[in-house]
Amino acid sequence: MDIITLTIGNAINVSLRLDDIIYYCLTTLNNDGDPIKSGDFIKLGKCTAIDYDNNSLSCEIPSADPRPPTGSYIFFSKDNKIHSTSMLGYYADVKMVNDDPDAAEIFGVGSEIFVSSK
Repeated sequence: MDIITLTIGNAINVSLRLDDIIYYCLTTLNNDGDPIKSGDFIKLGKCTAIDYDNNSLSCEIPSADPRPPTGSYIFFSKDNKIHSTSMLGYYADVKMVNDDPDAAEIFGVGSEIFVSSK
């Protein structure tokens, strides 16, 4: 396995964490000069280091795998094995009551949460 360092032209997304999976795809420019995807998504490997100050990241890839060419679109995904646990910590119980004498249906229920105790 080799460790390669990629320098990104823009700021690195703050959601990137160590052990996230790094991918890339080839891009070409359209008539307006905007990049468009022109190839399949190619897995590089796990993120091993992040340098937000210099907009660079390192990832572990097999020695024989090709390196992404300059201008490739670099992106990441979270490891589903790590990020698919059930809720930990705070929770809420909700009881919905219809006090109208007519029958009613619930079409949809939504919620928003945030941690306010930190």
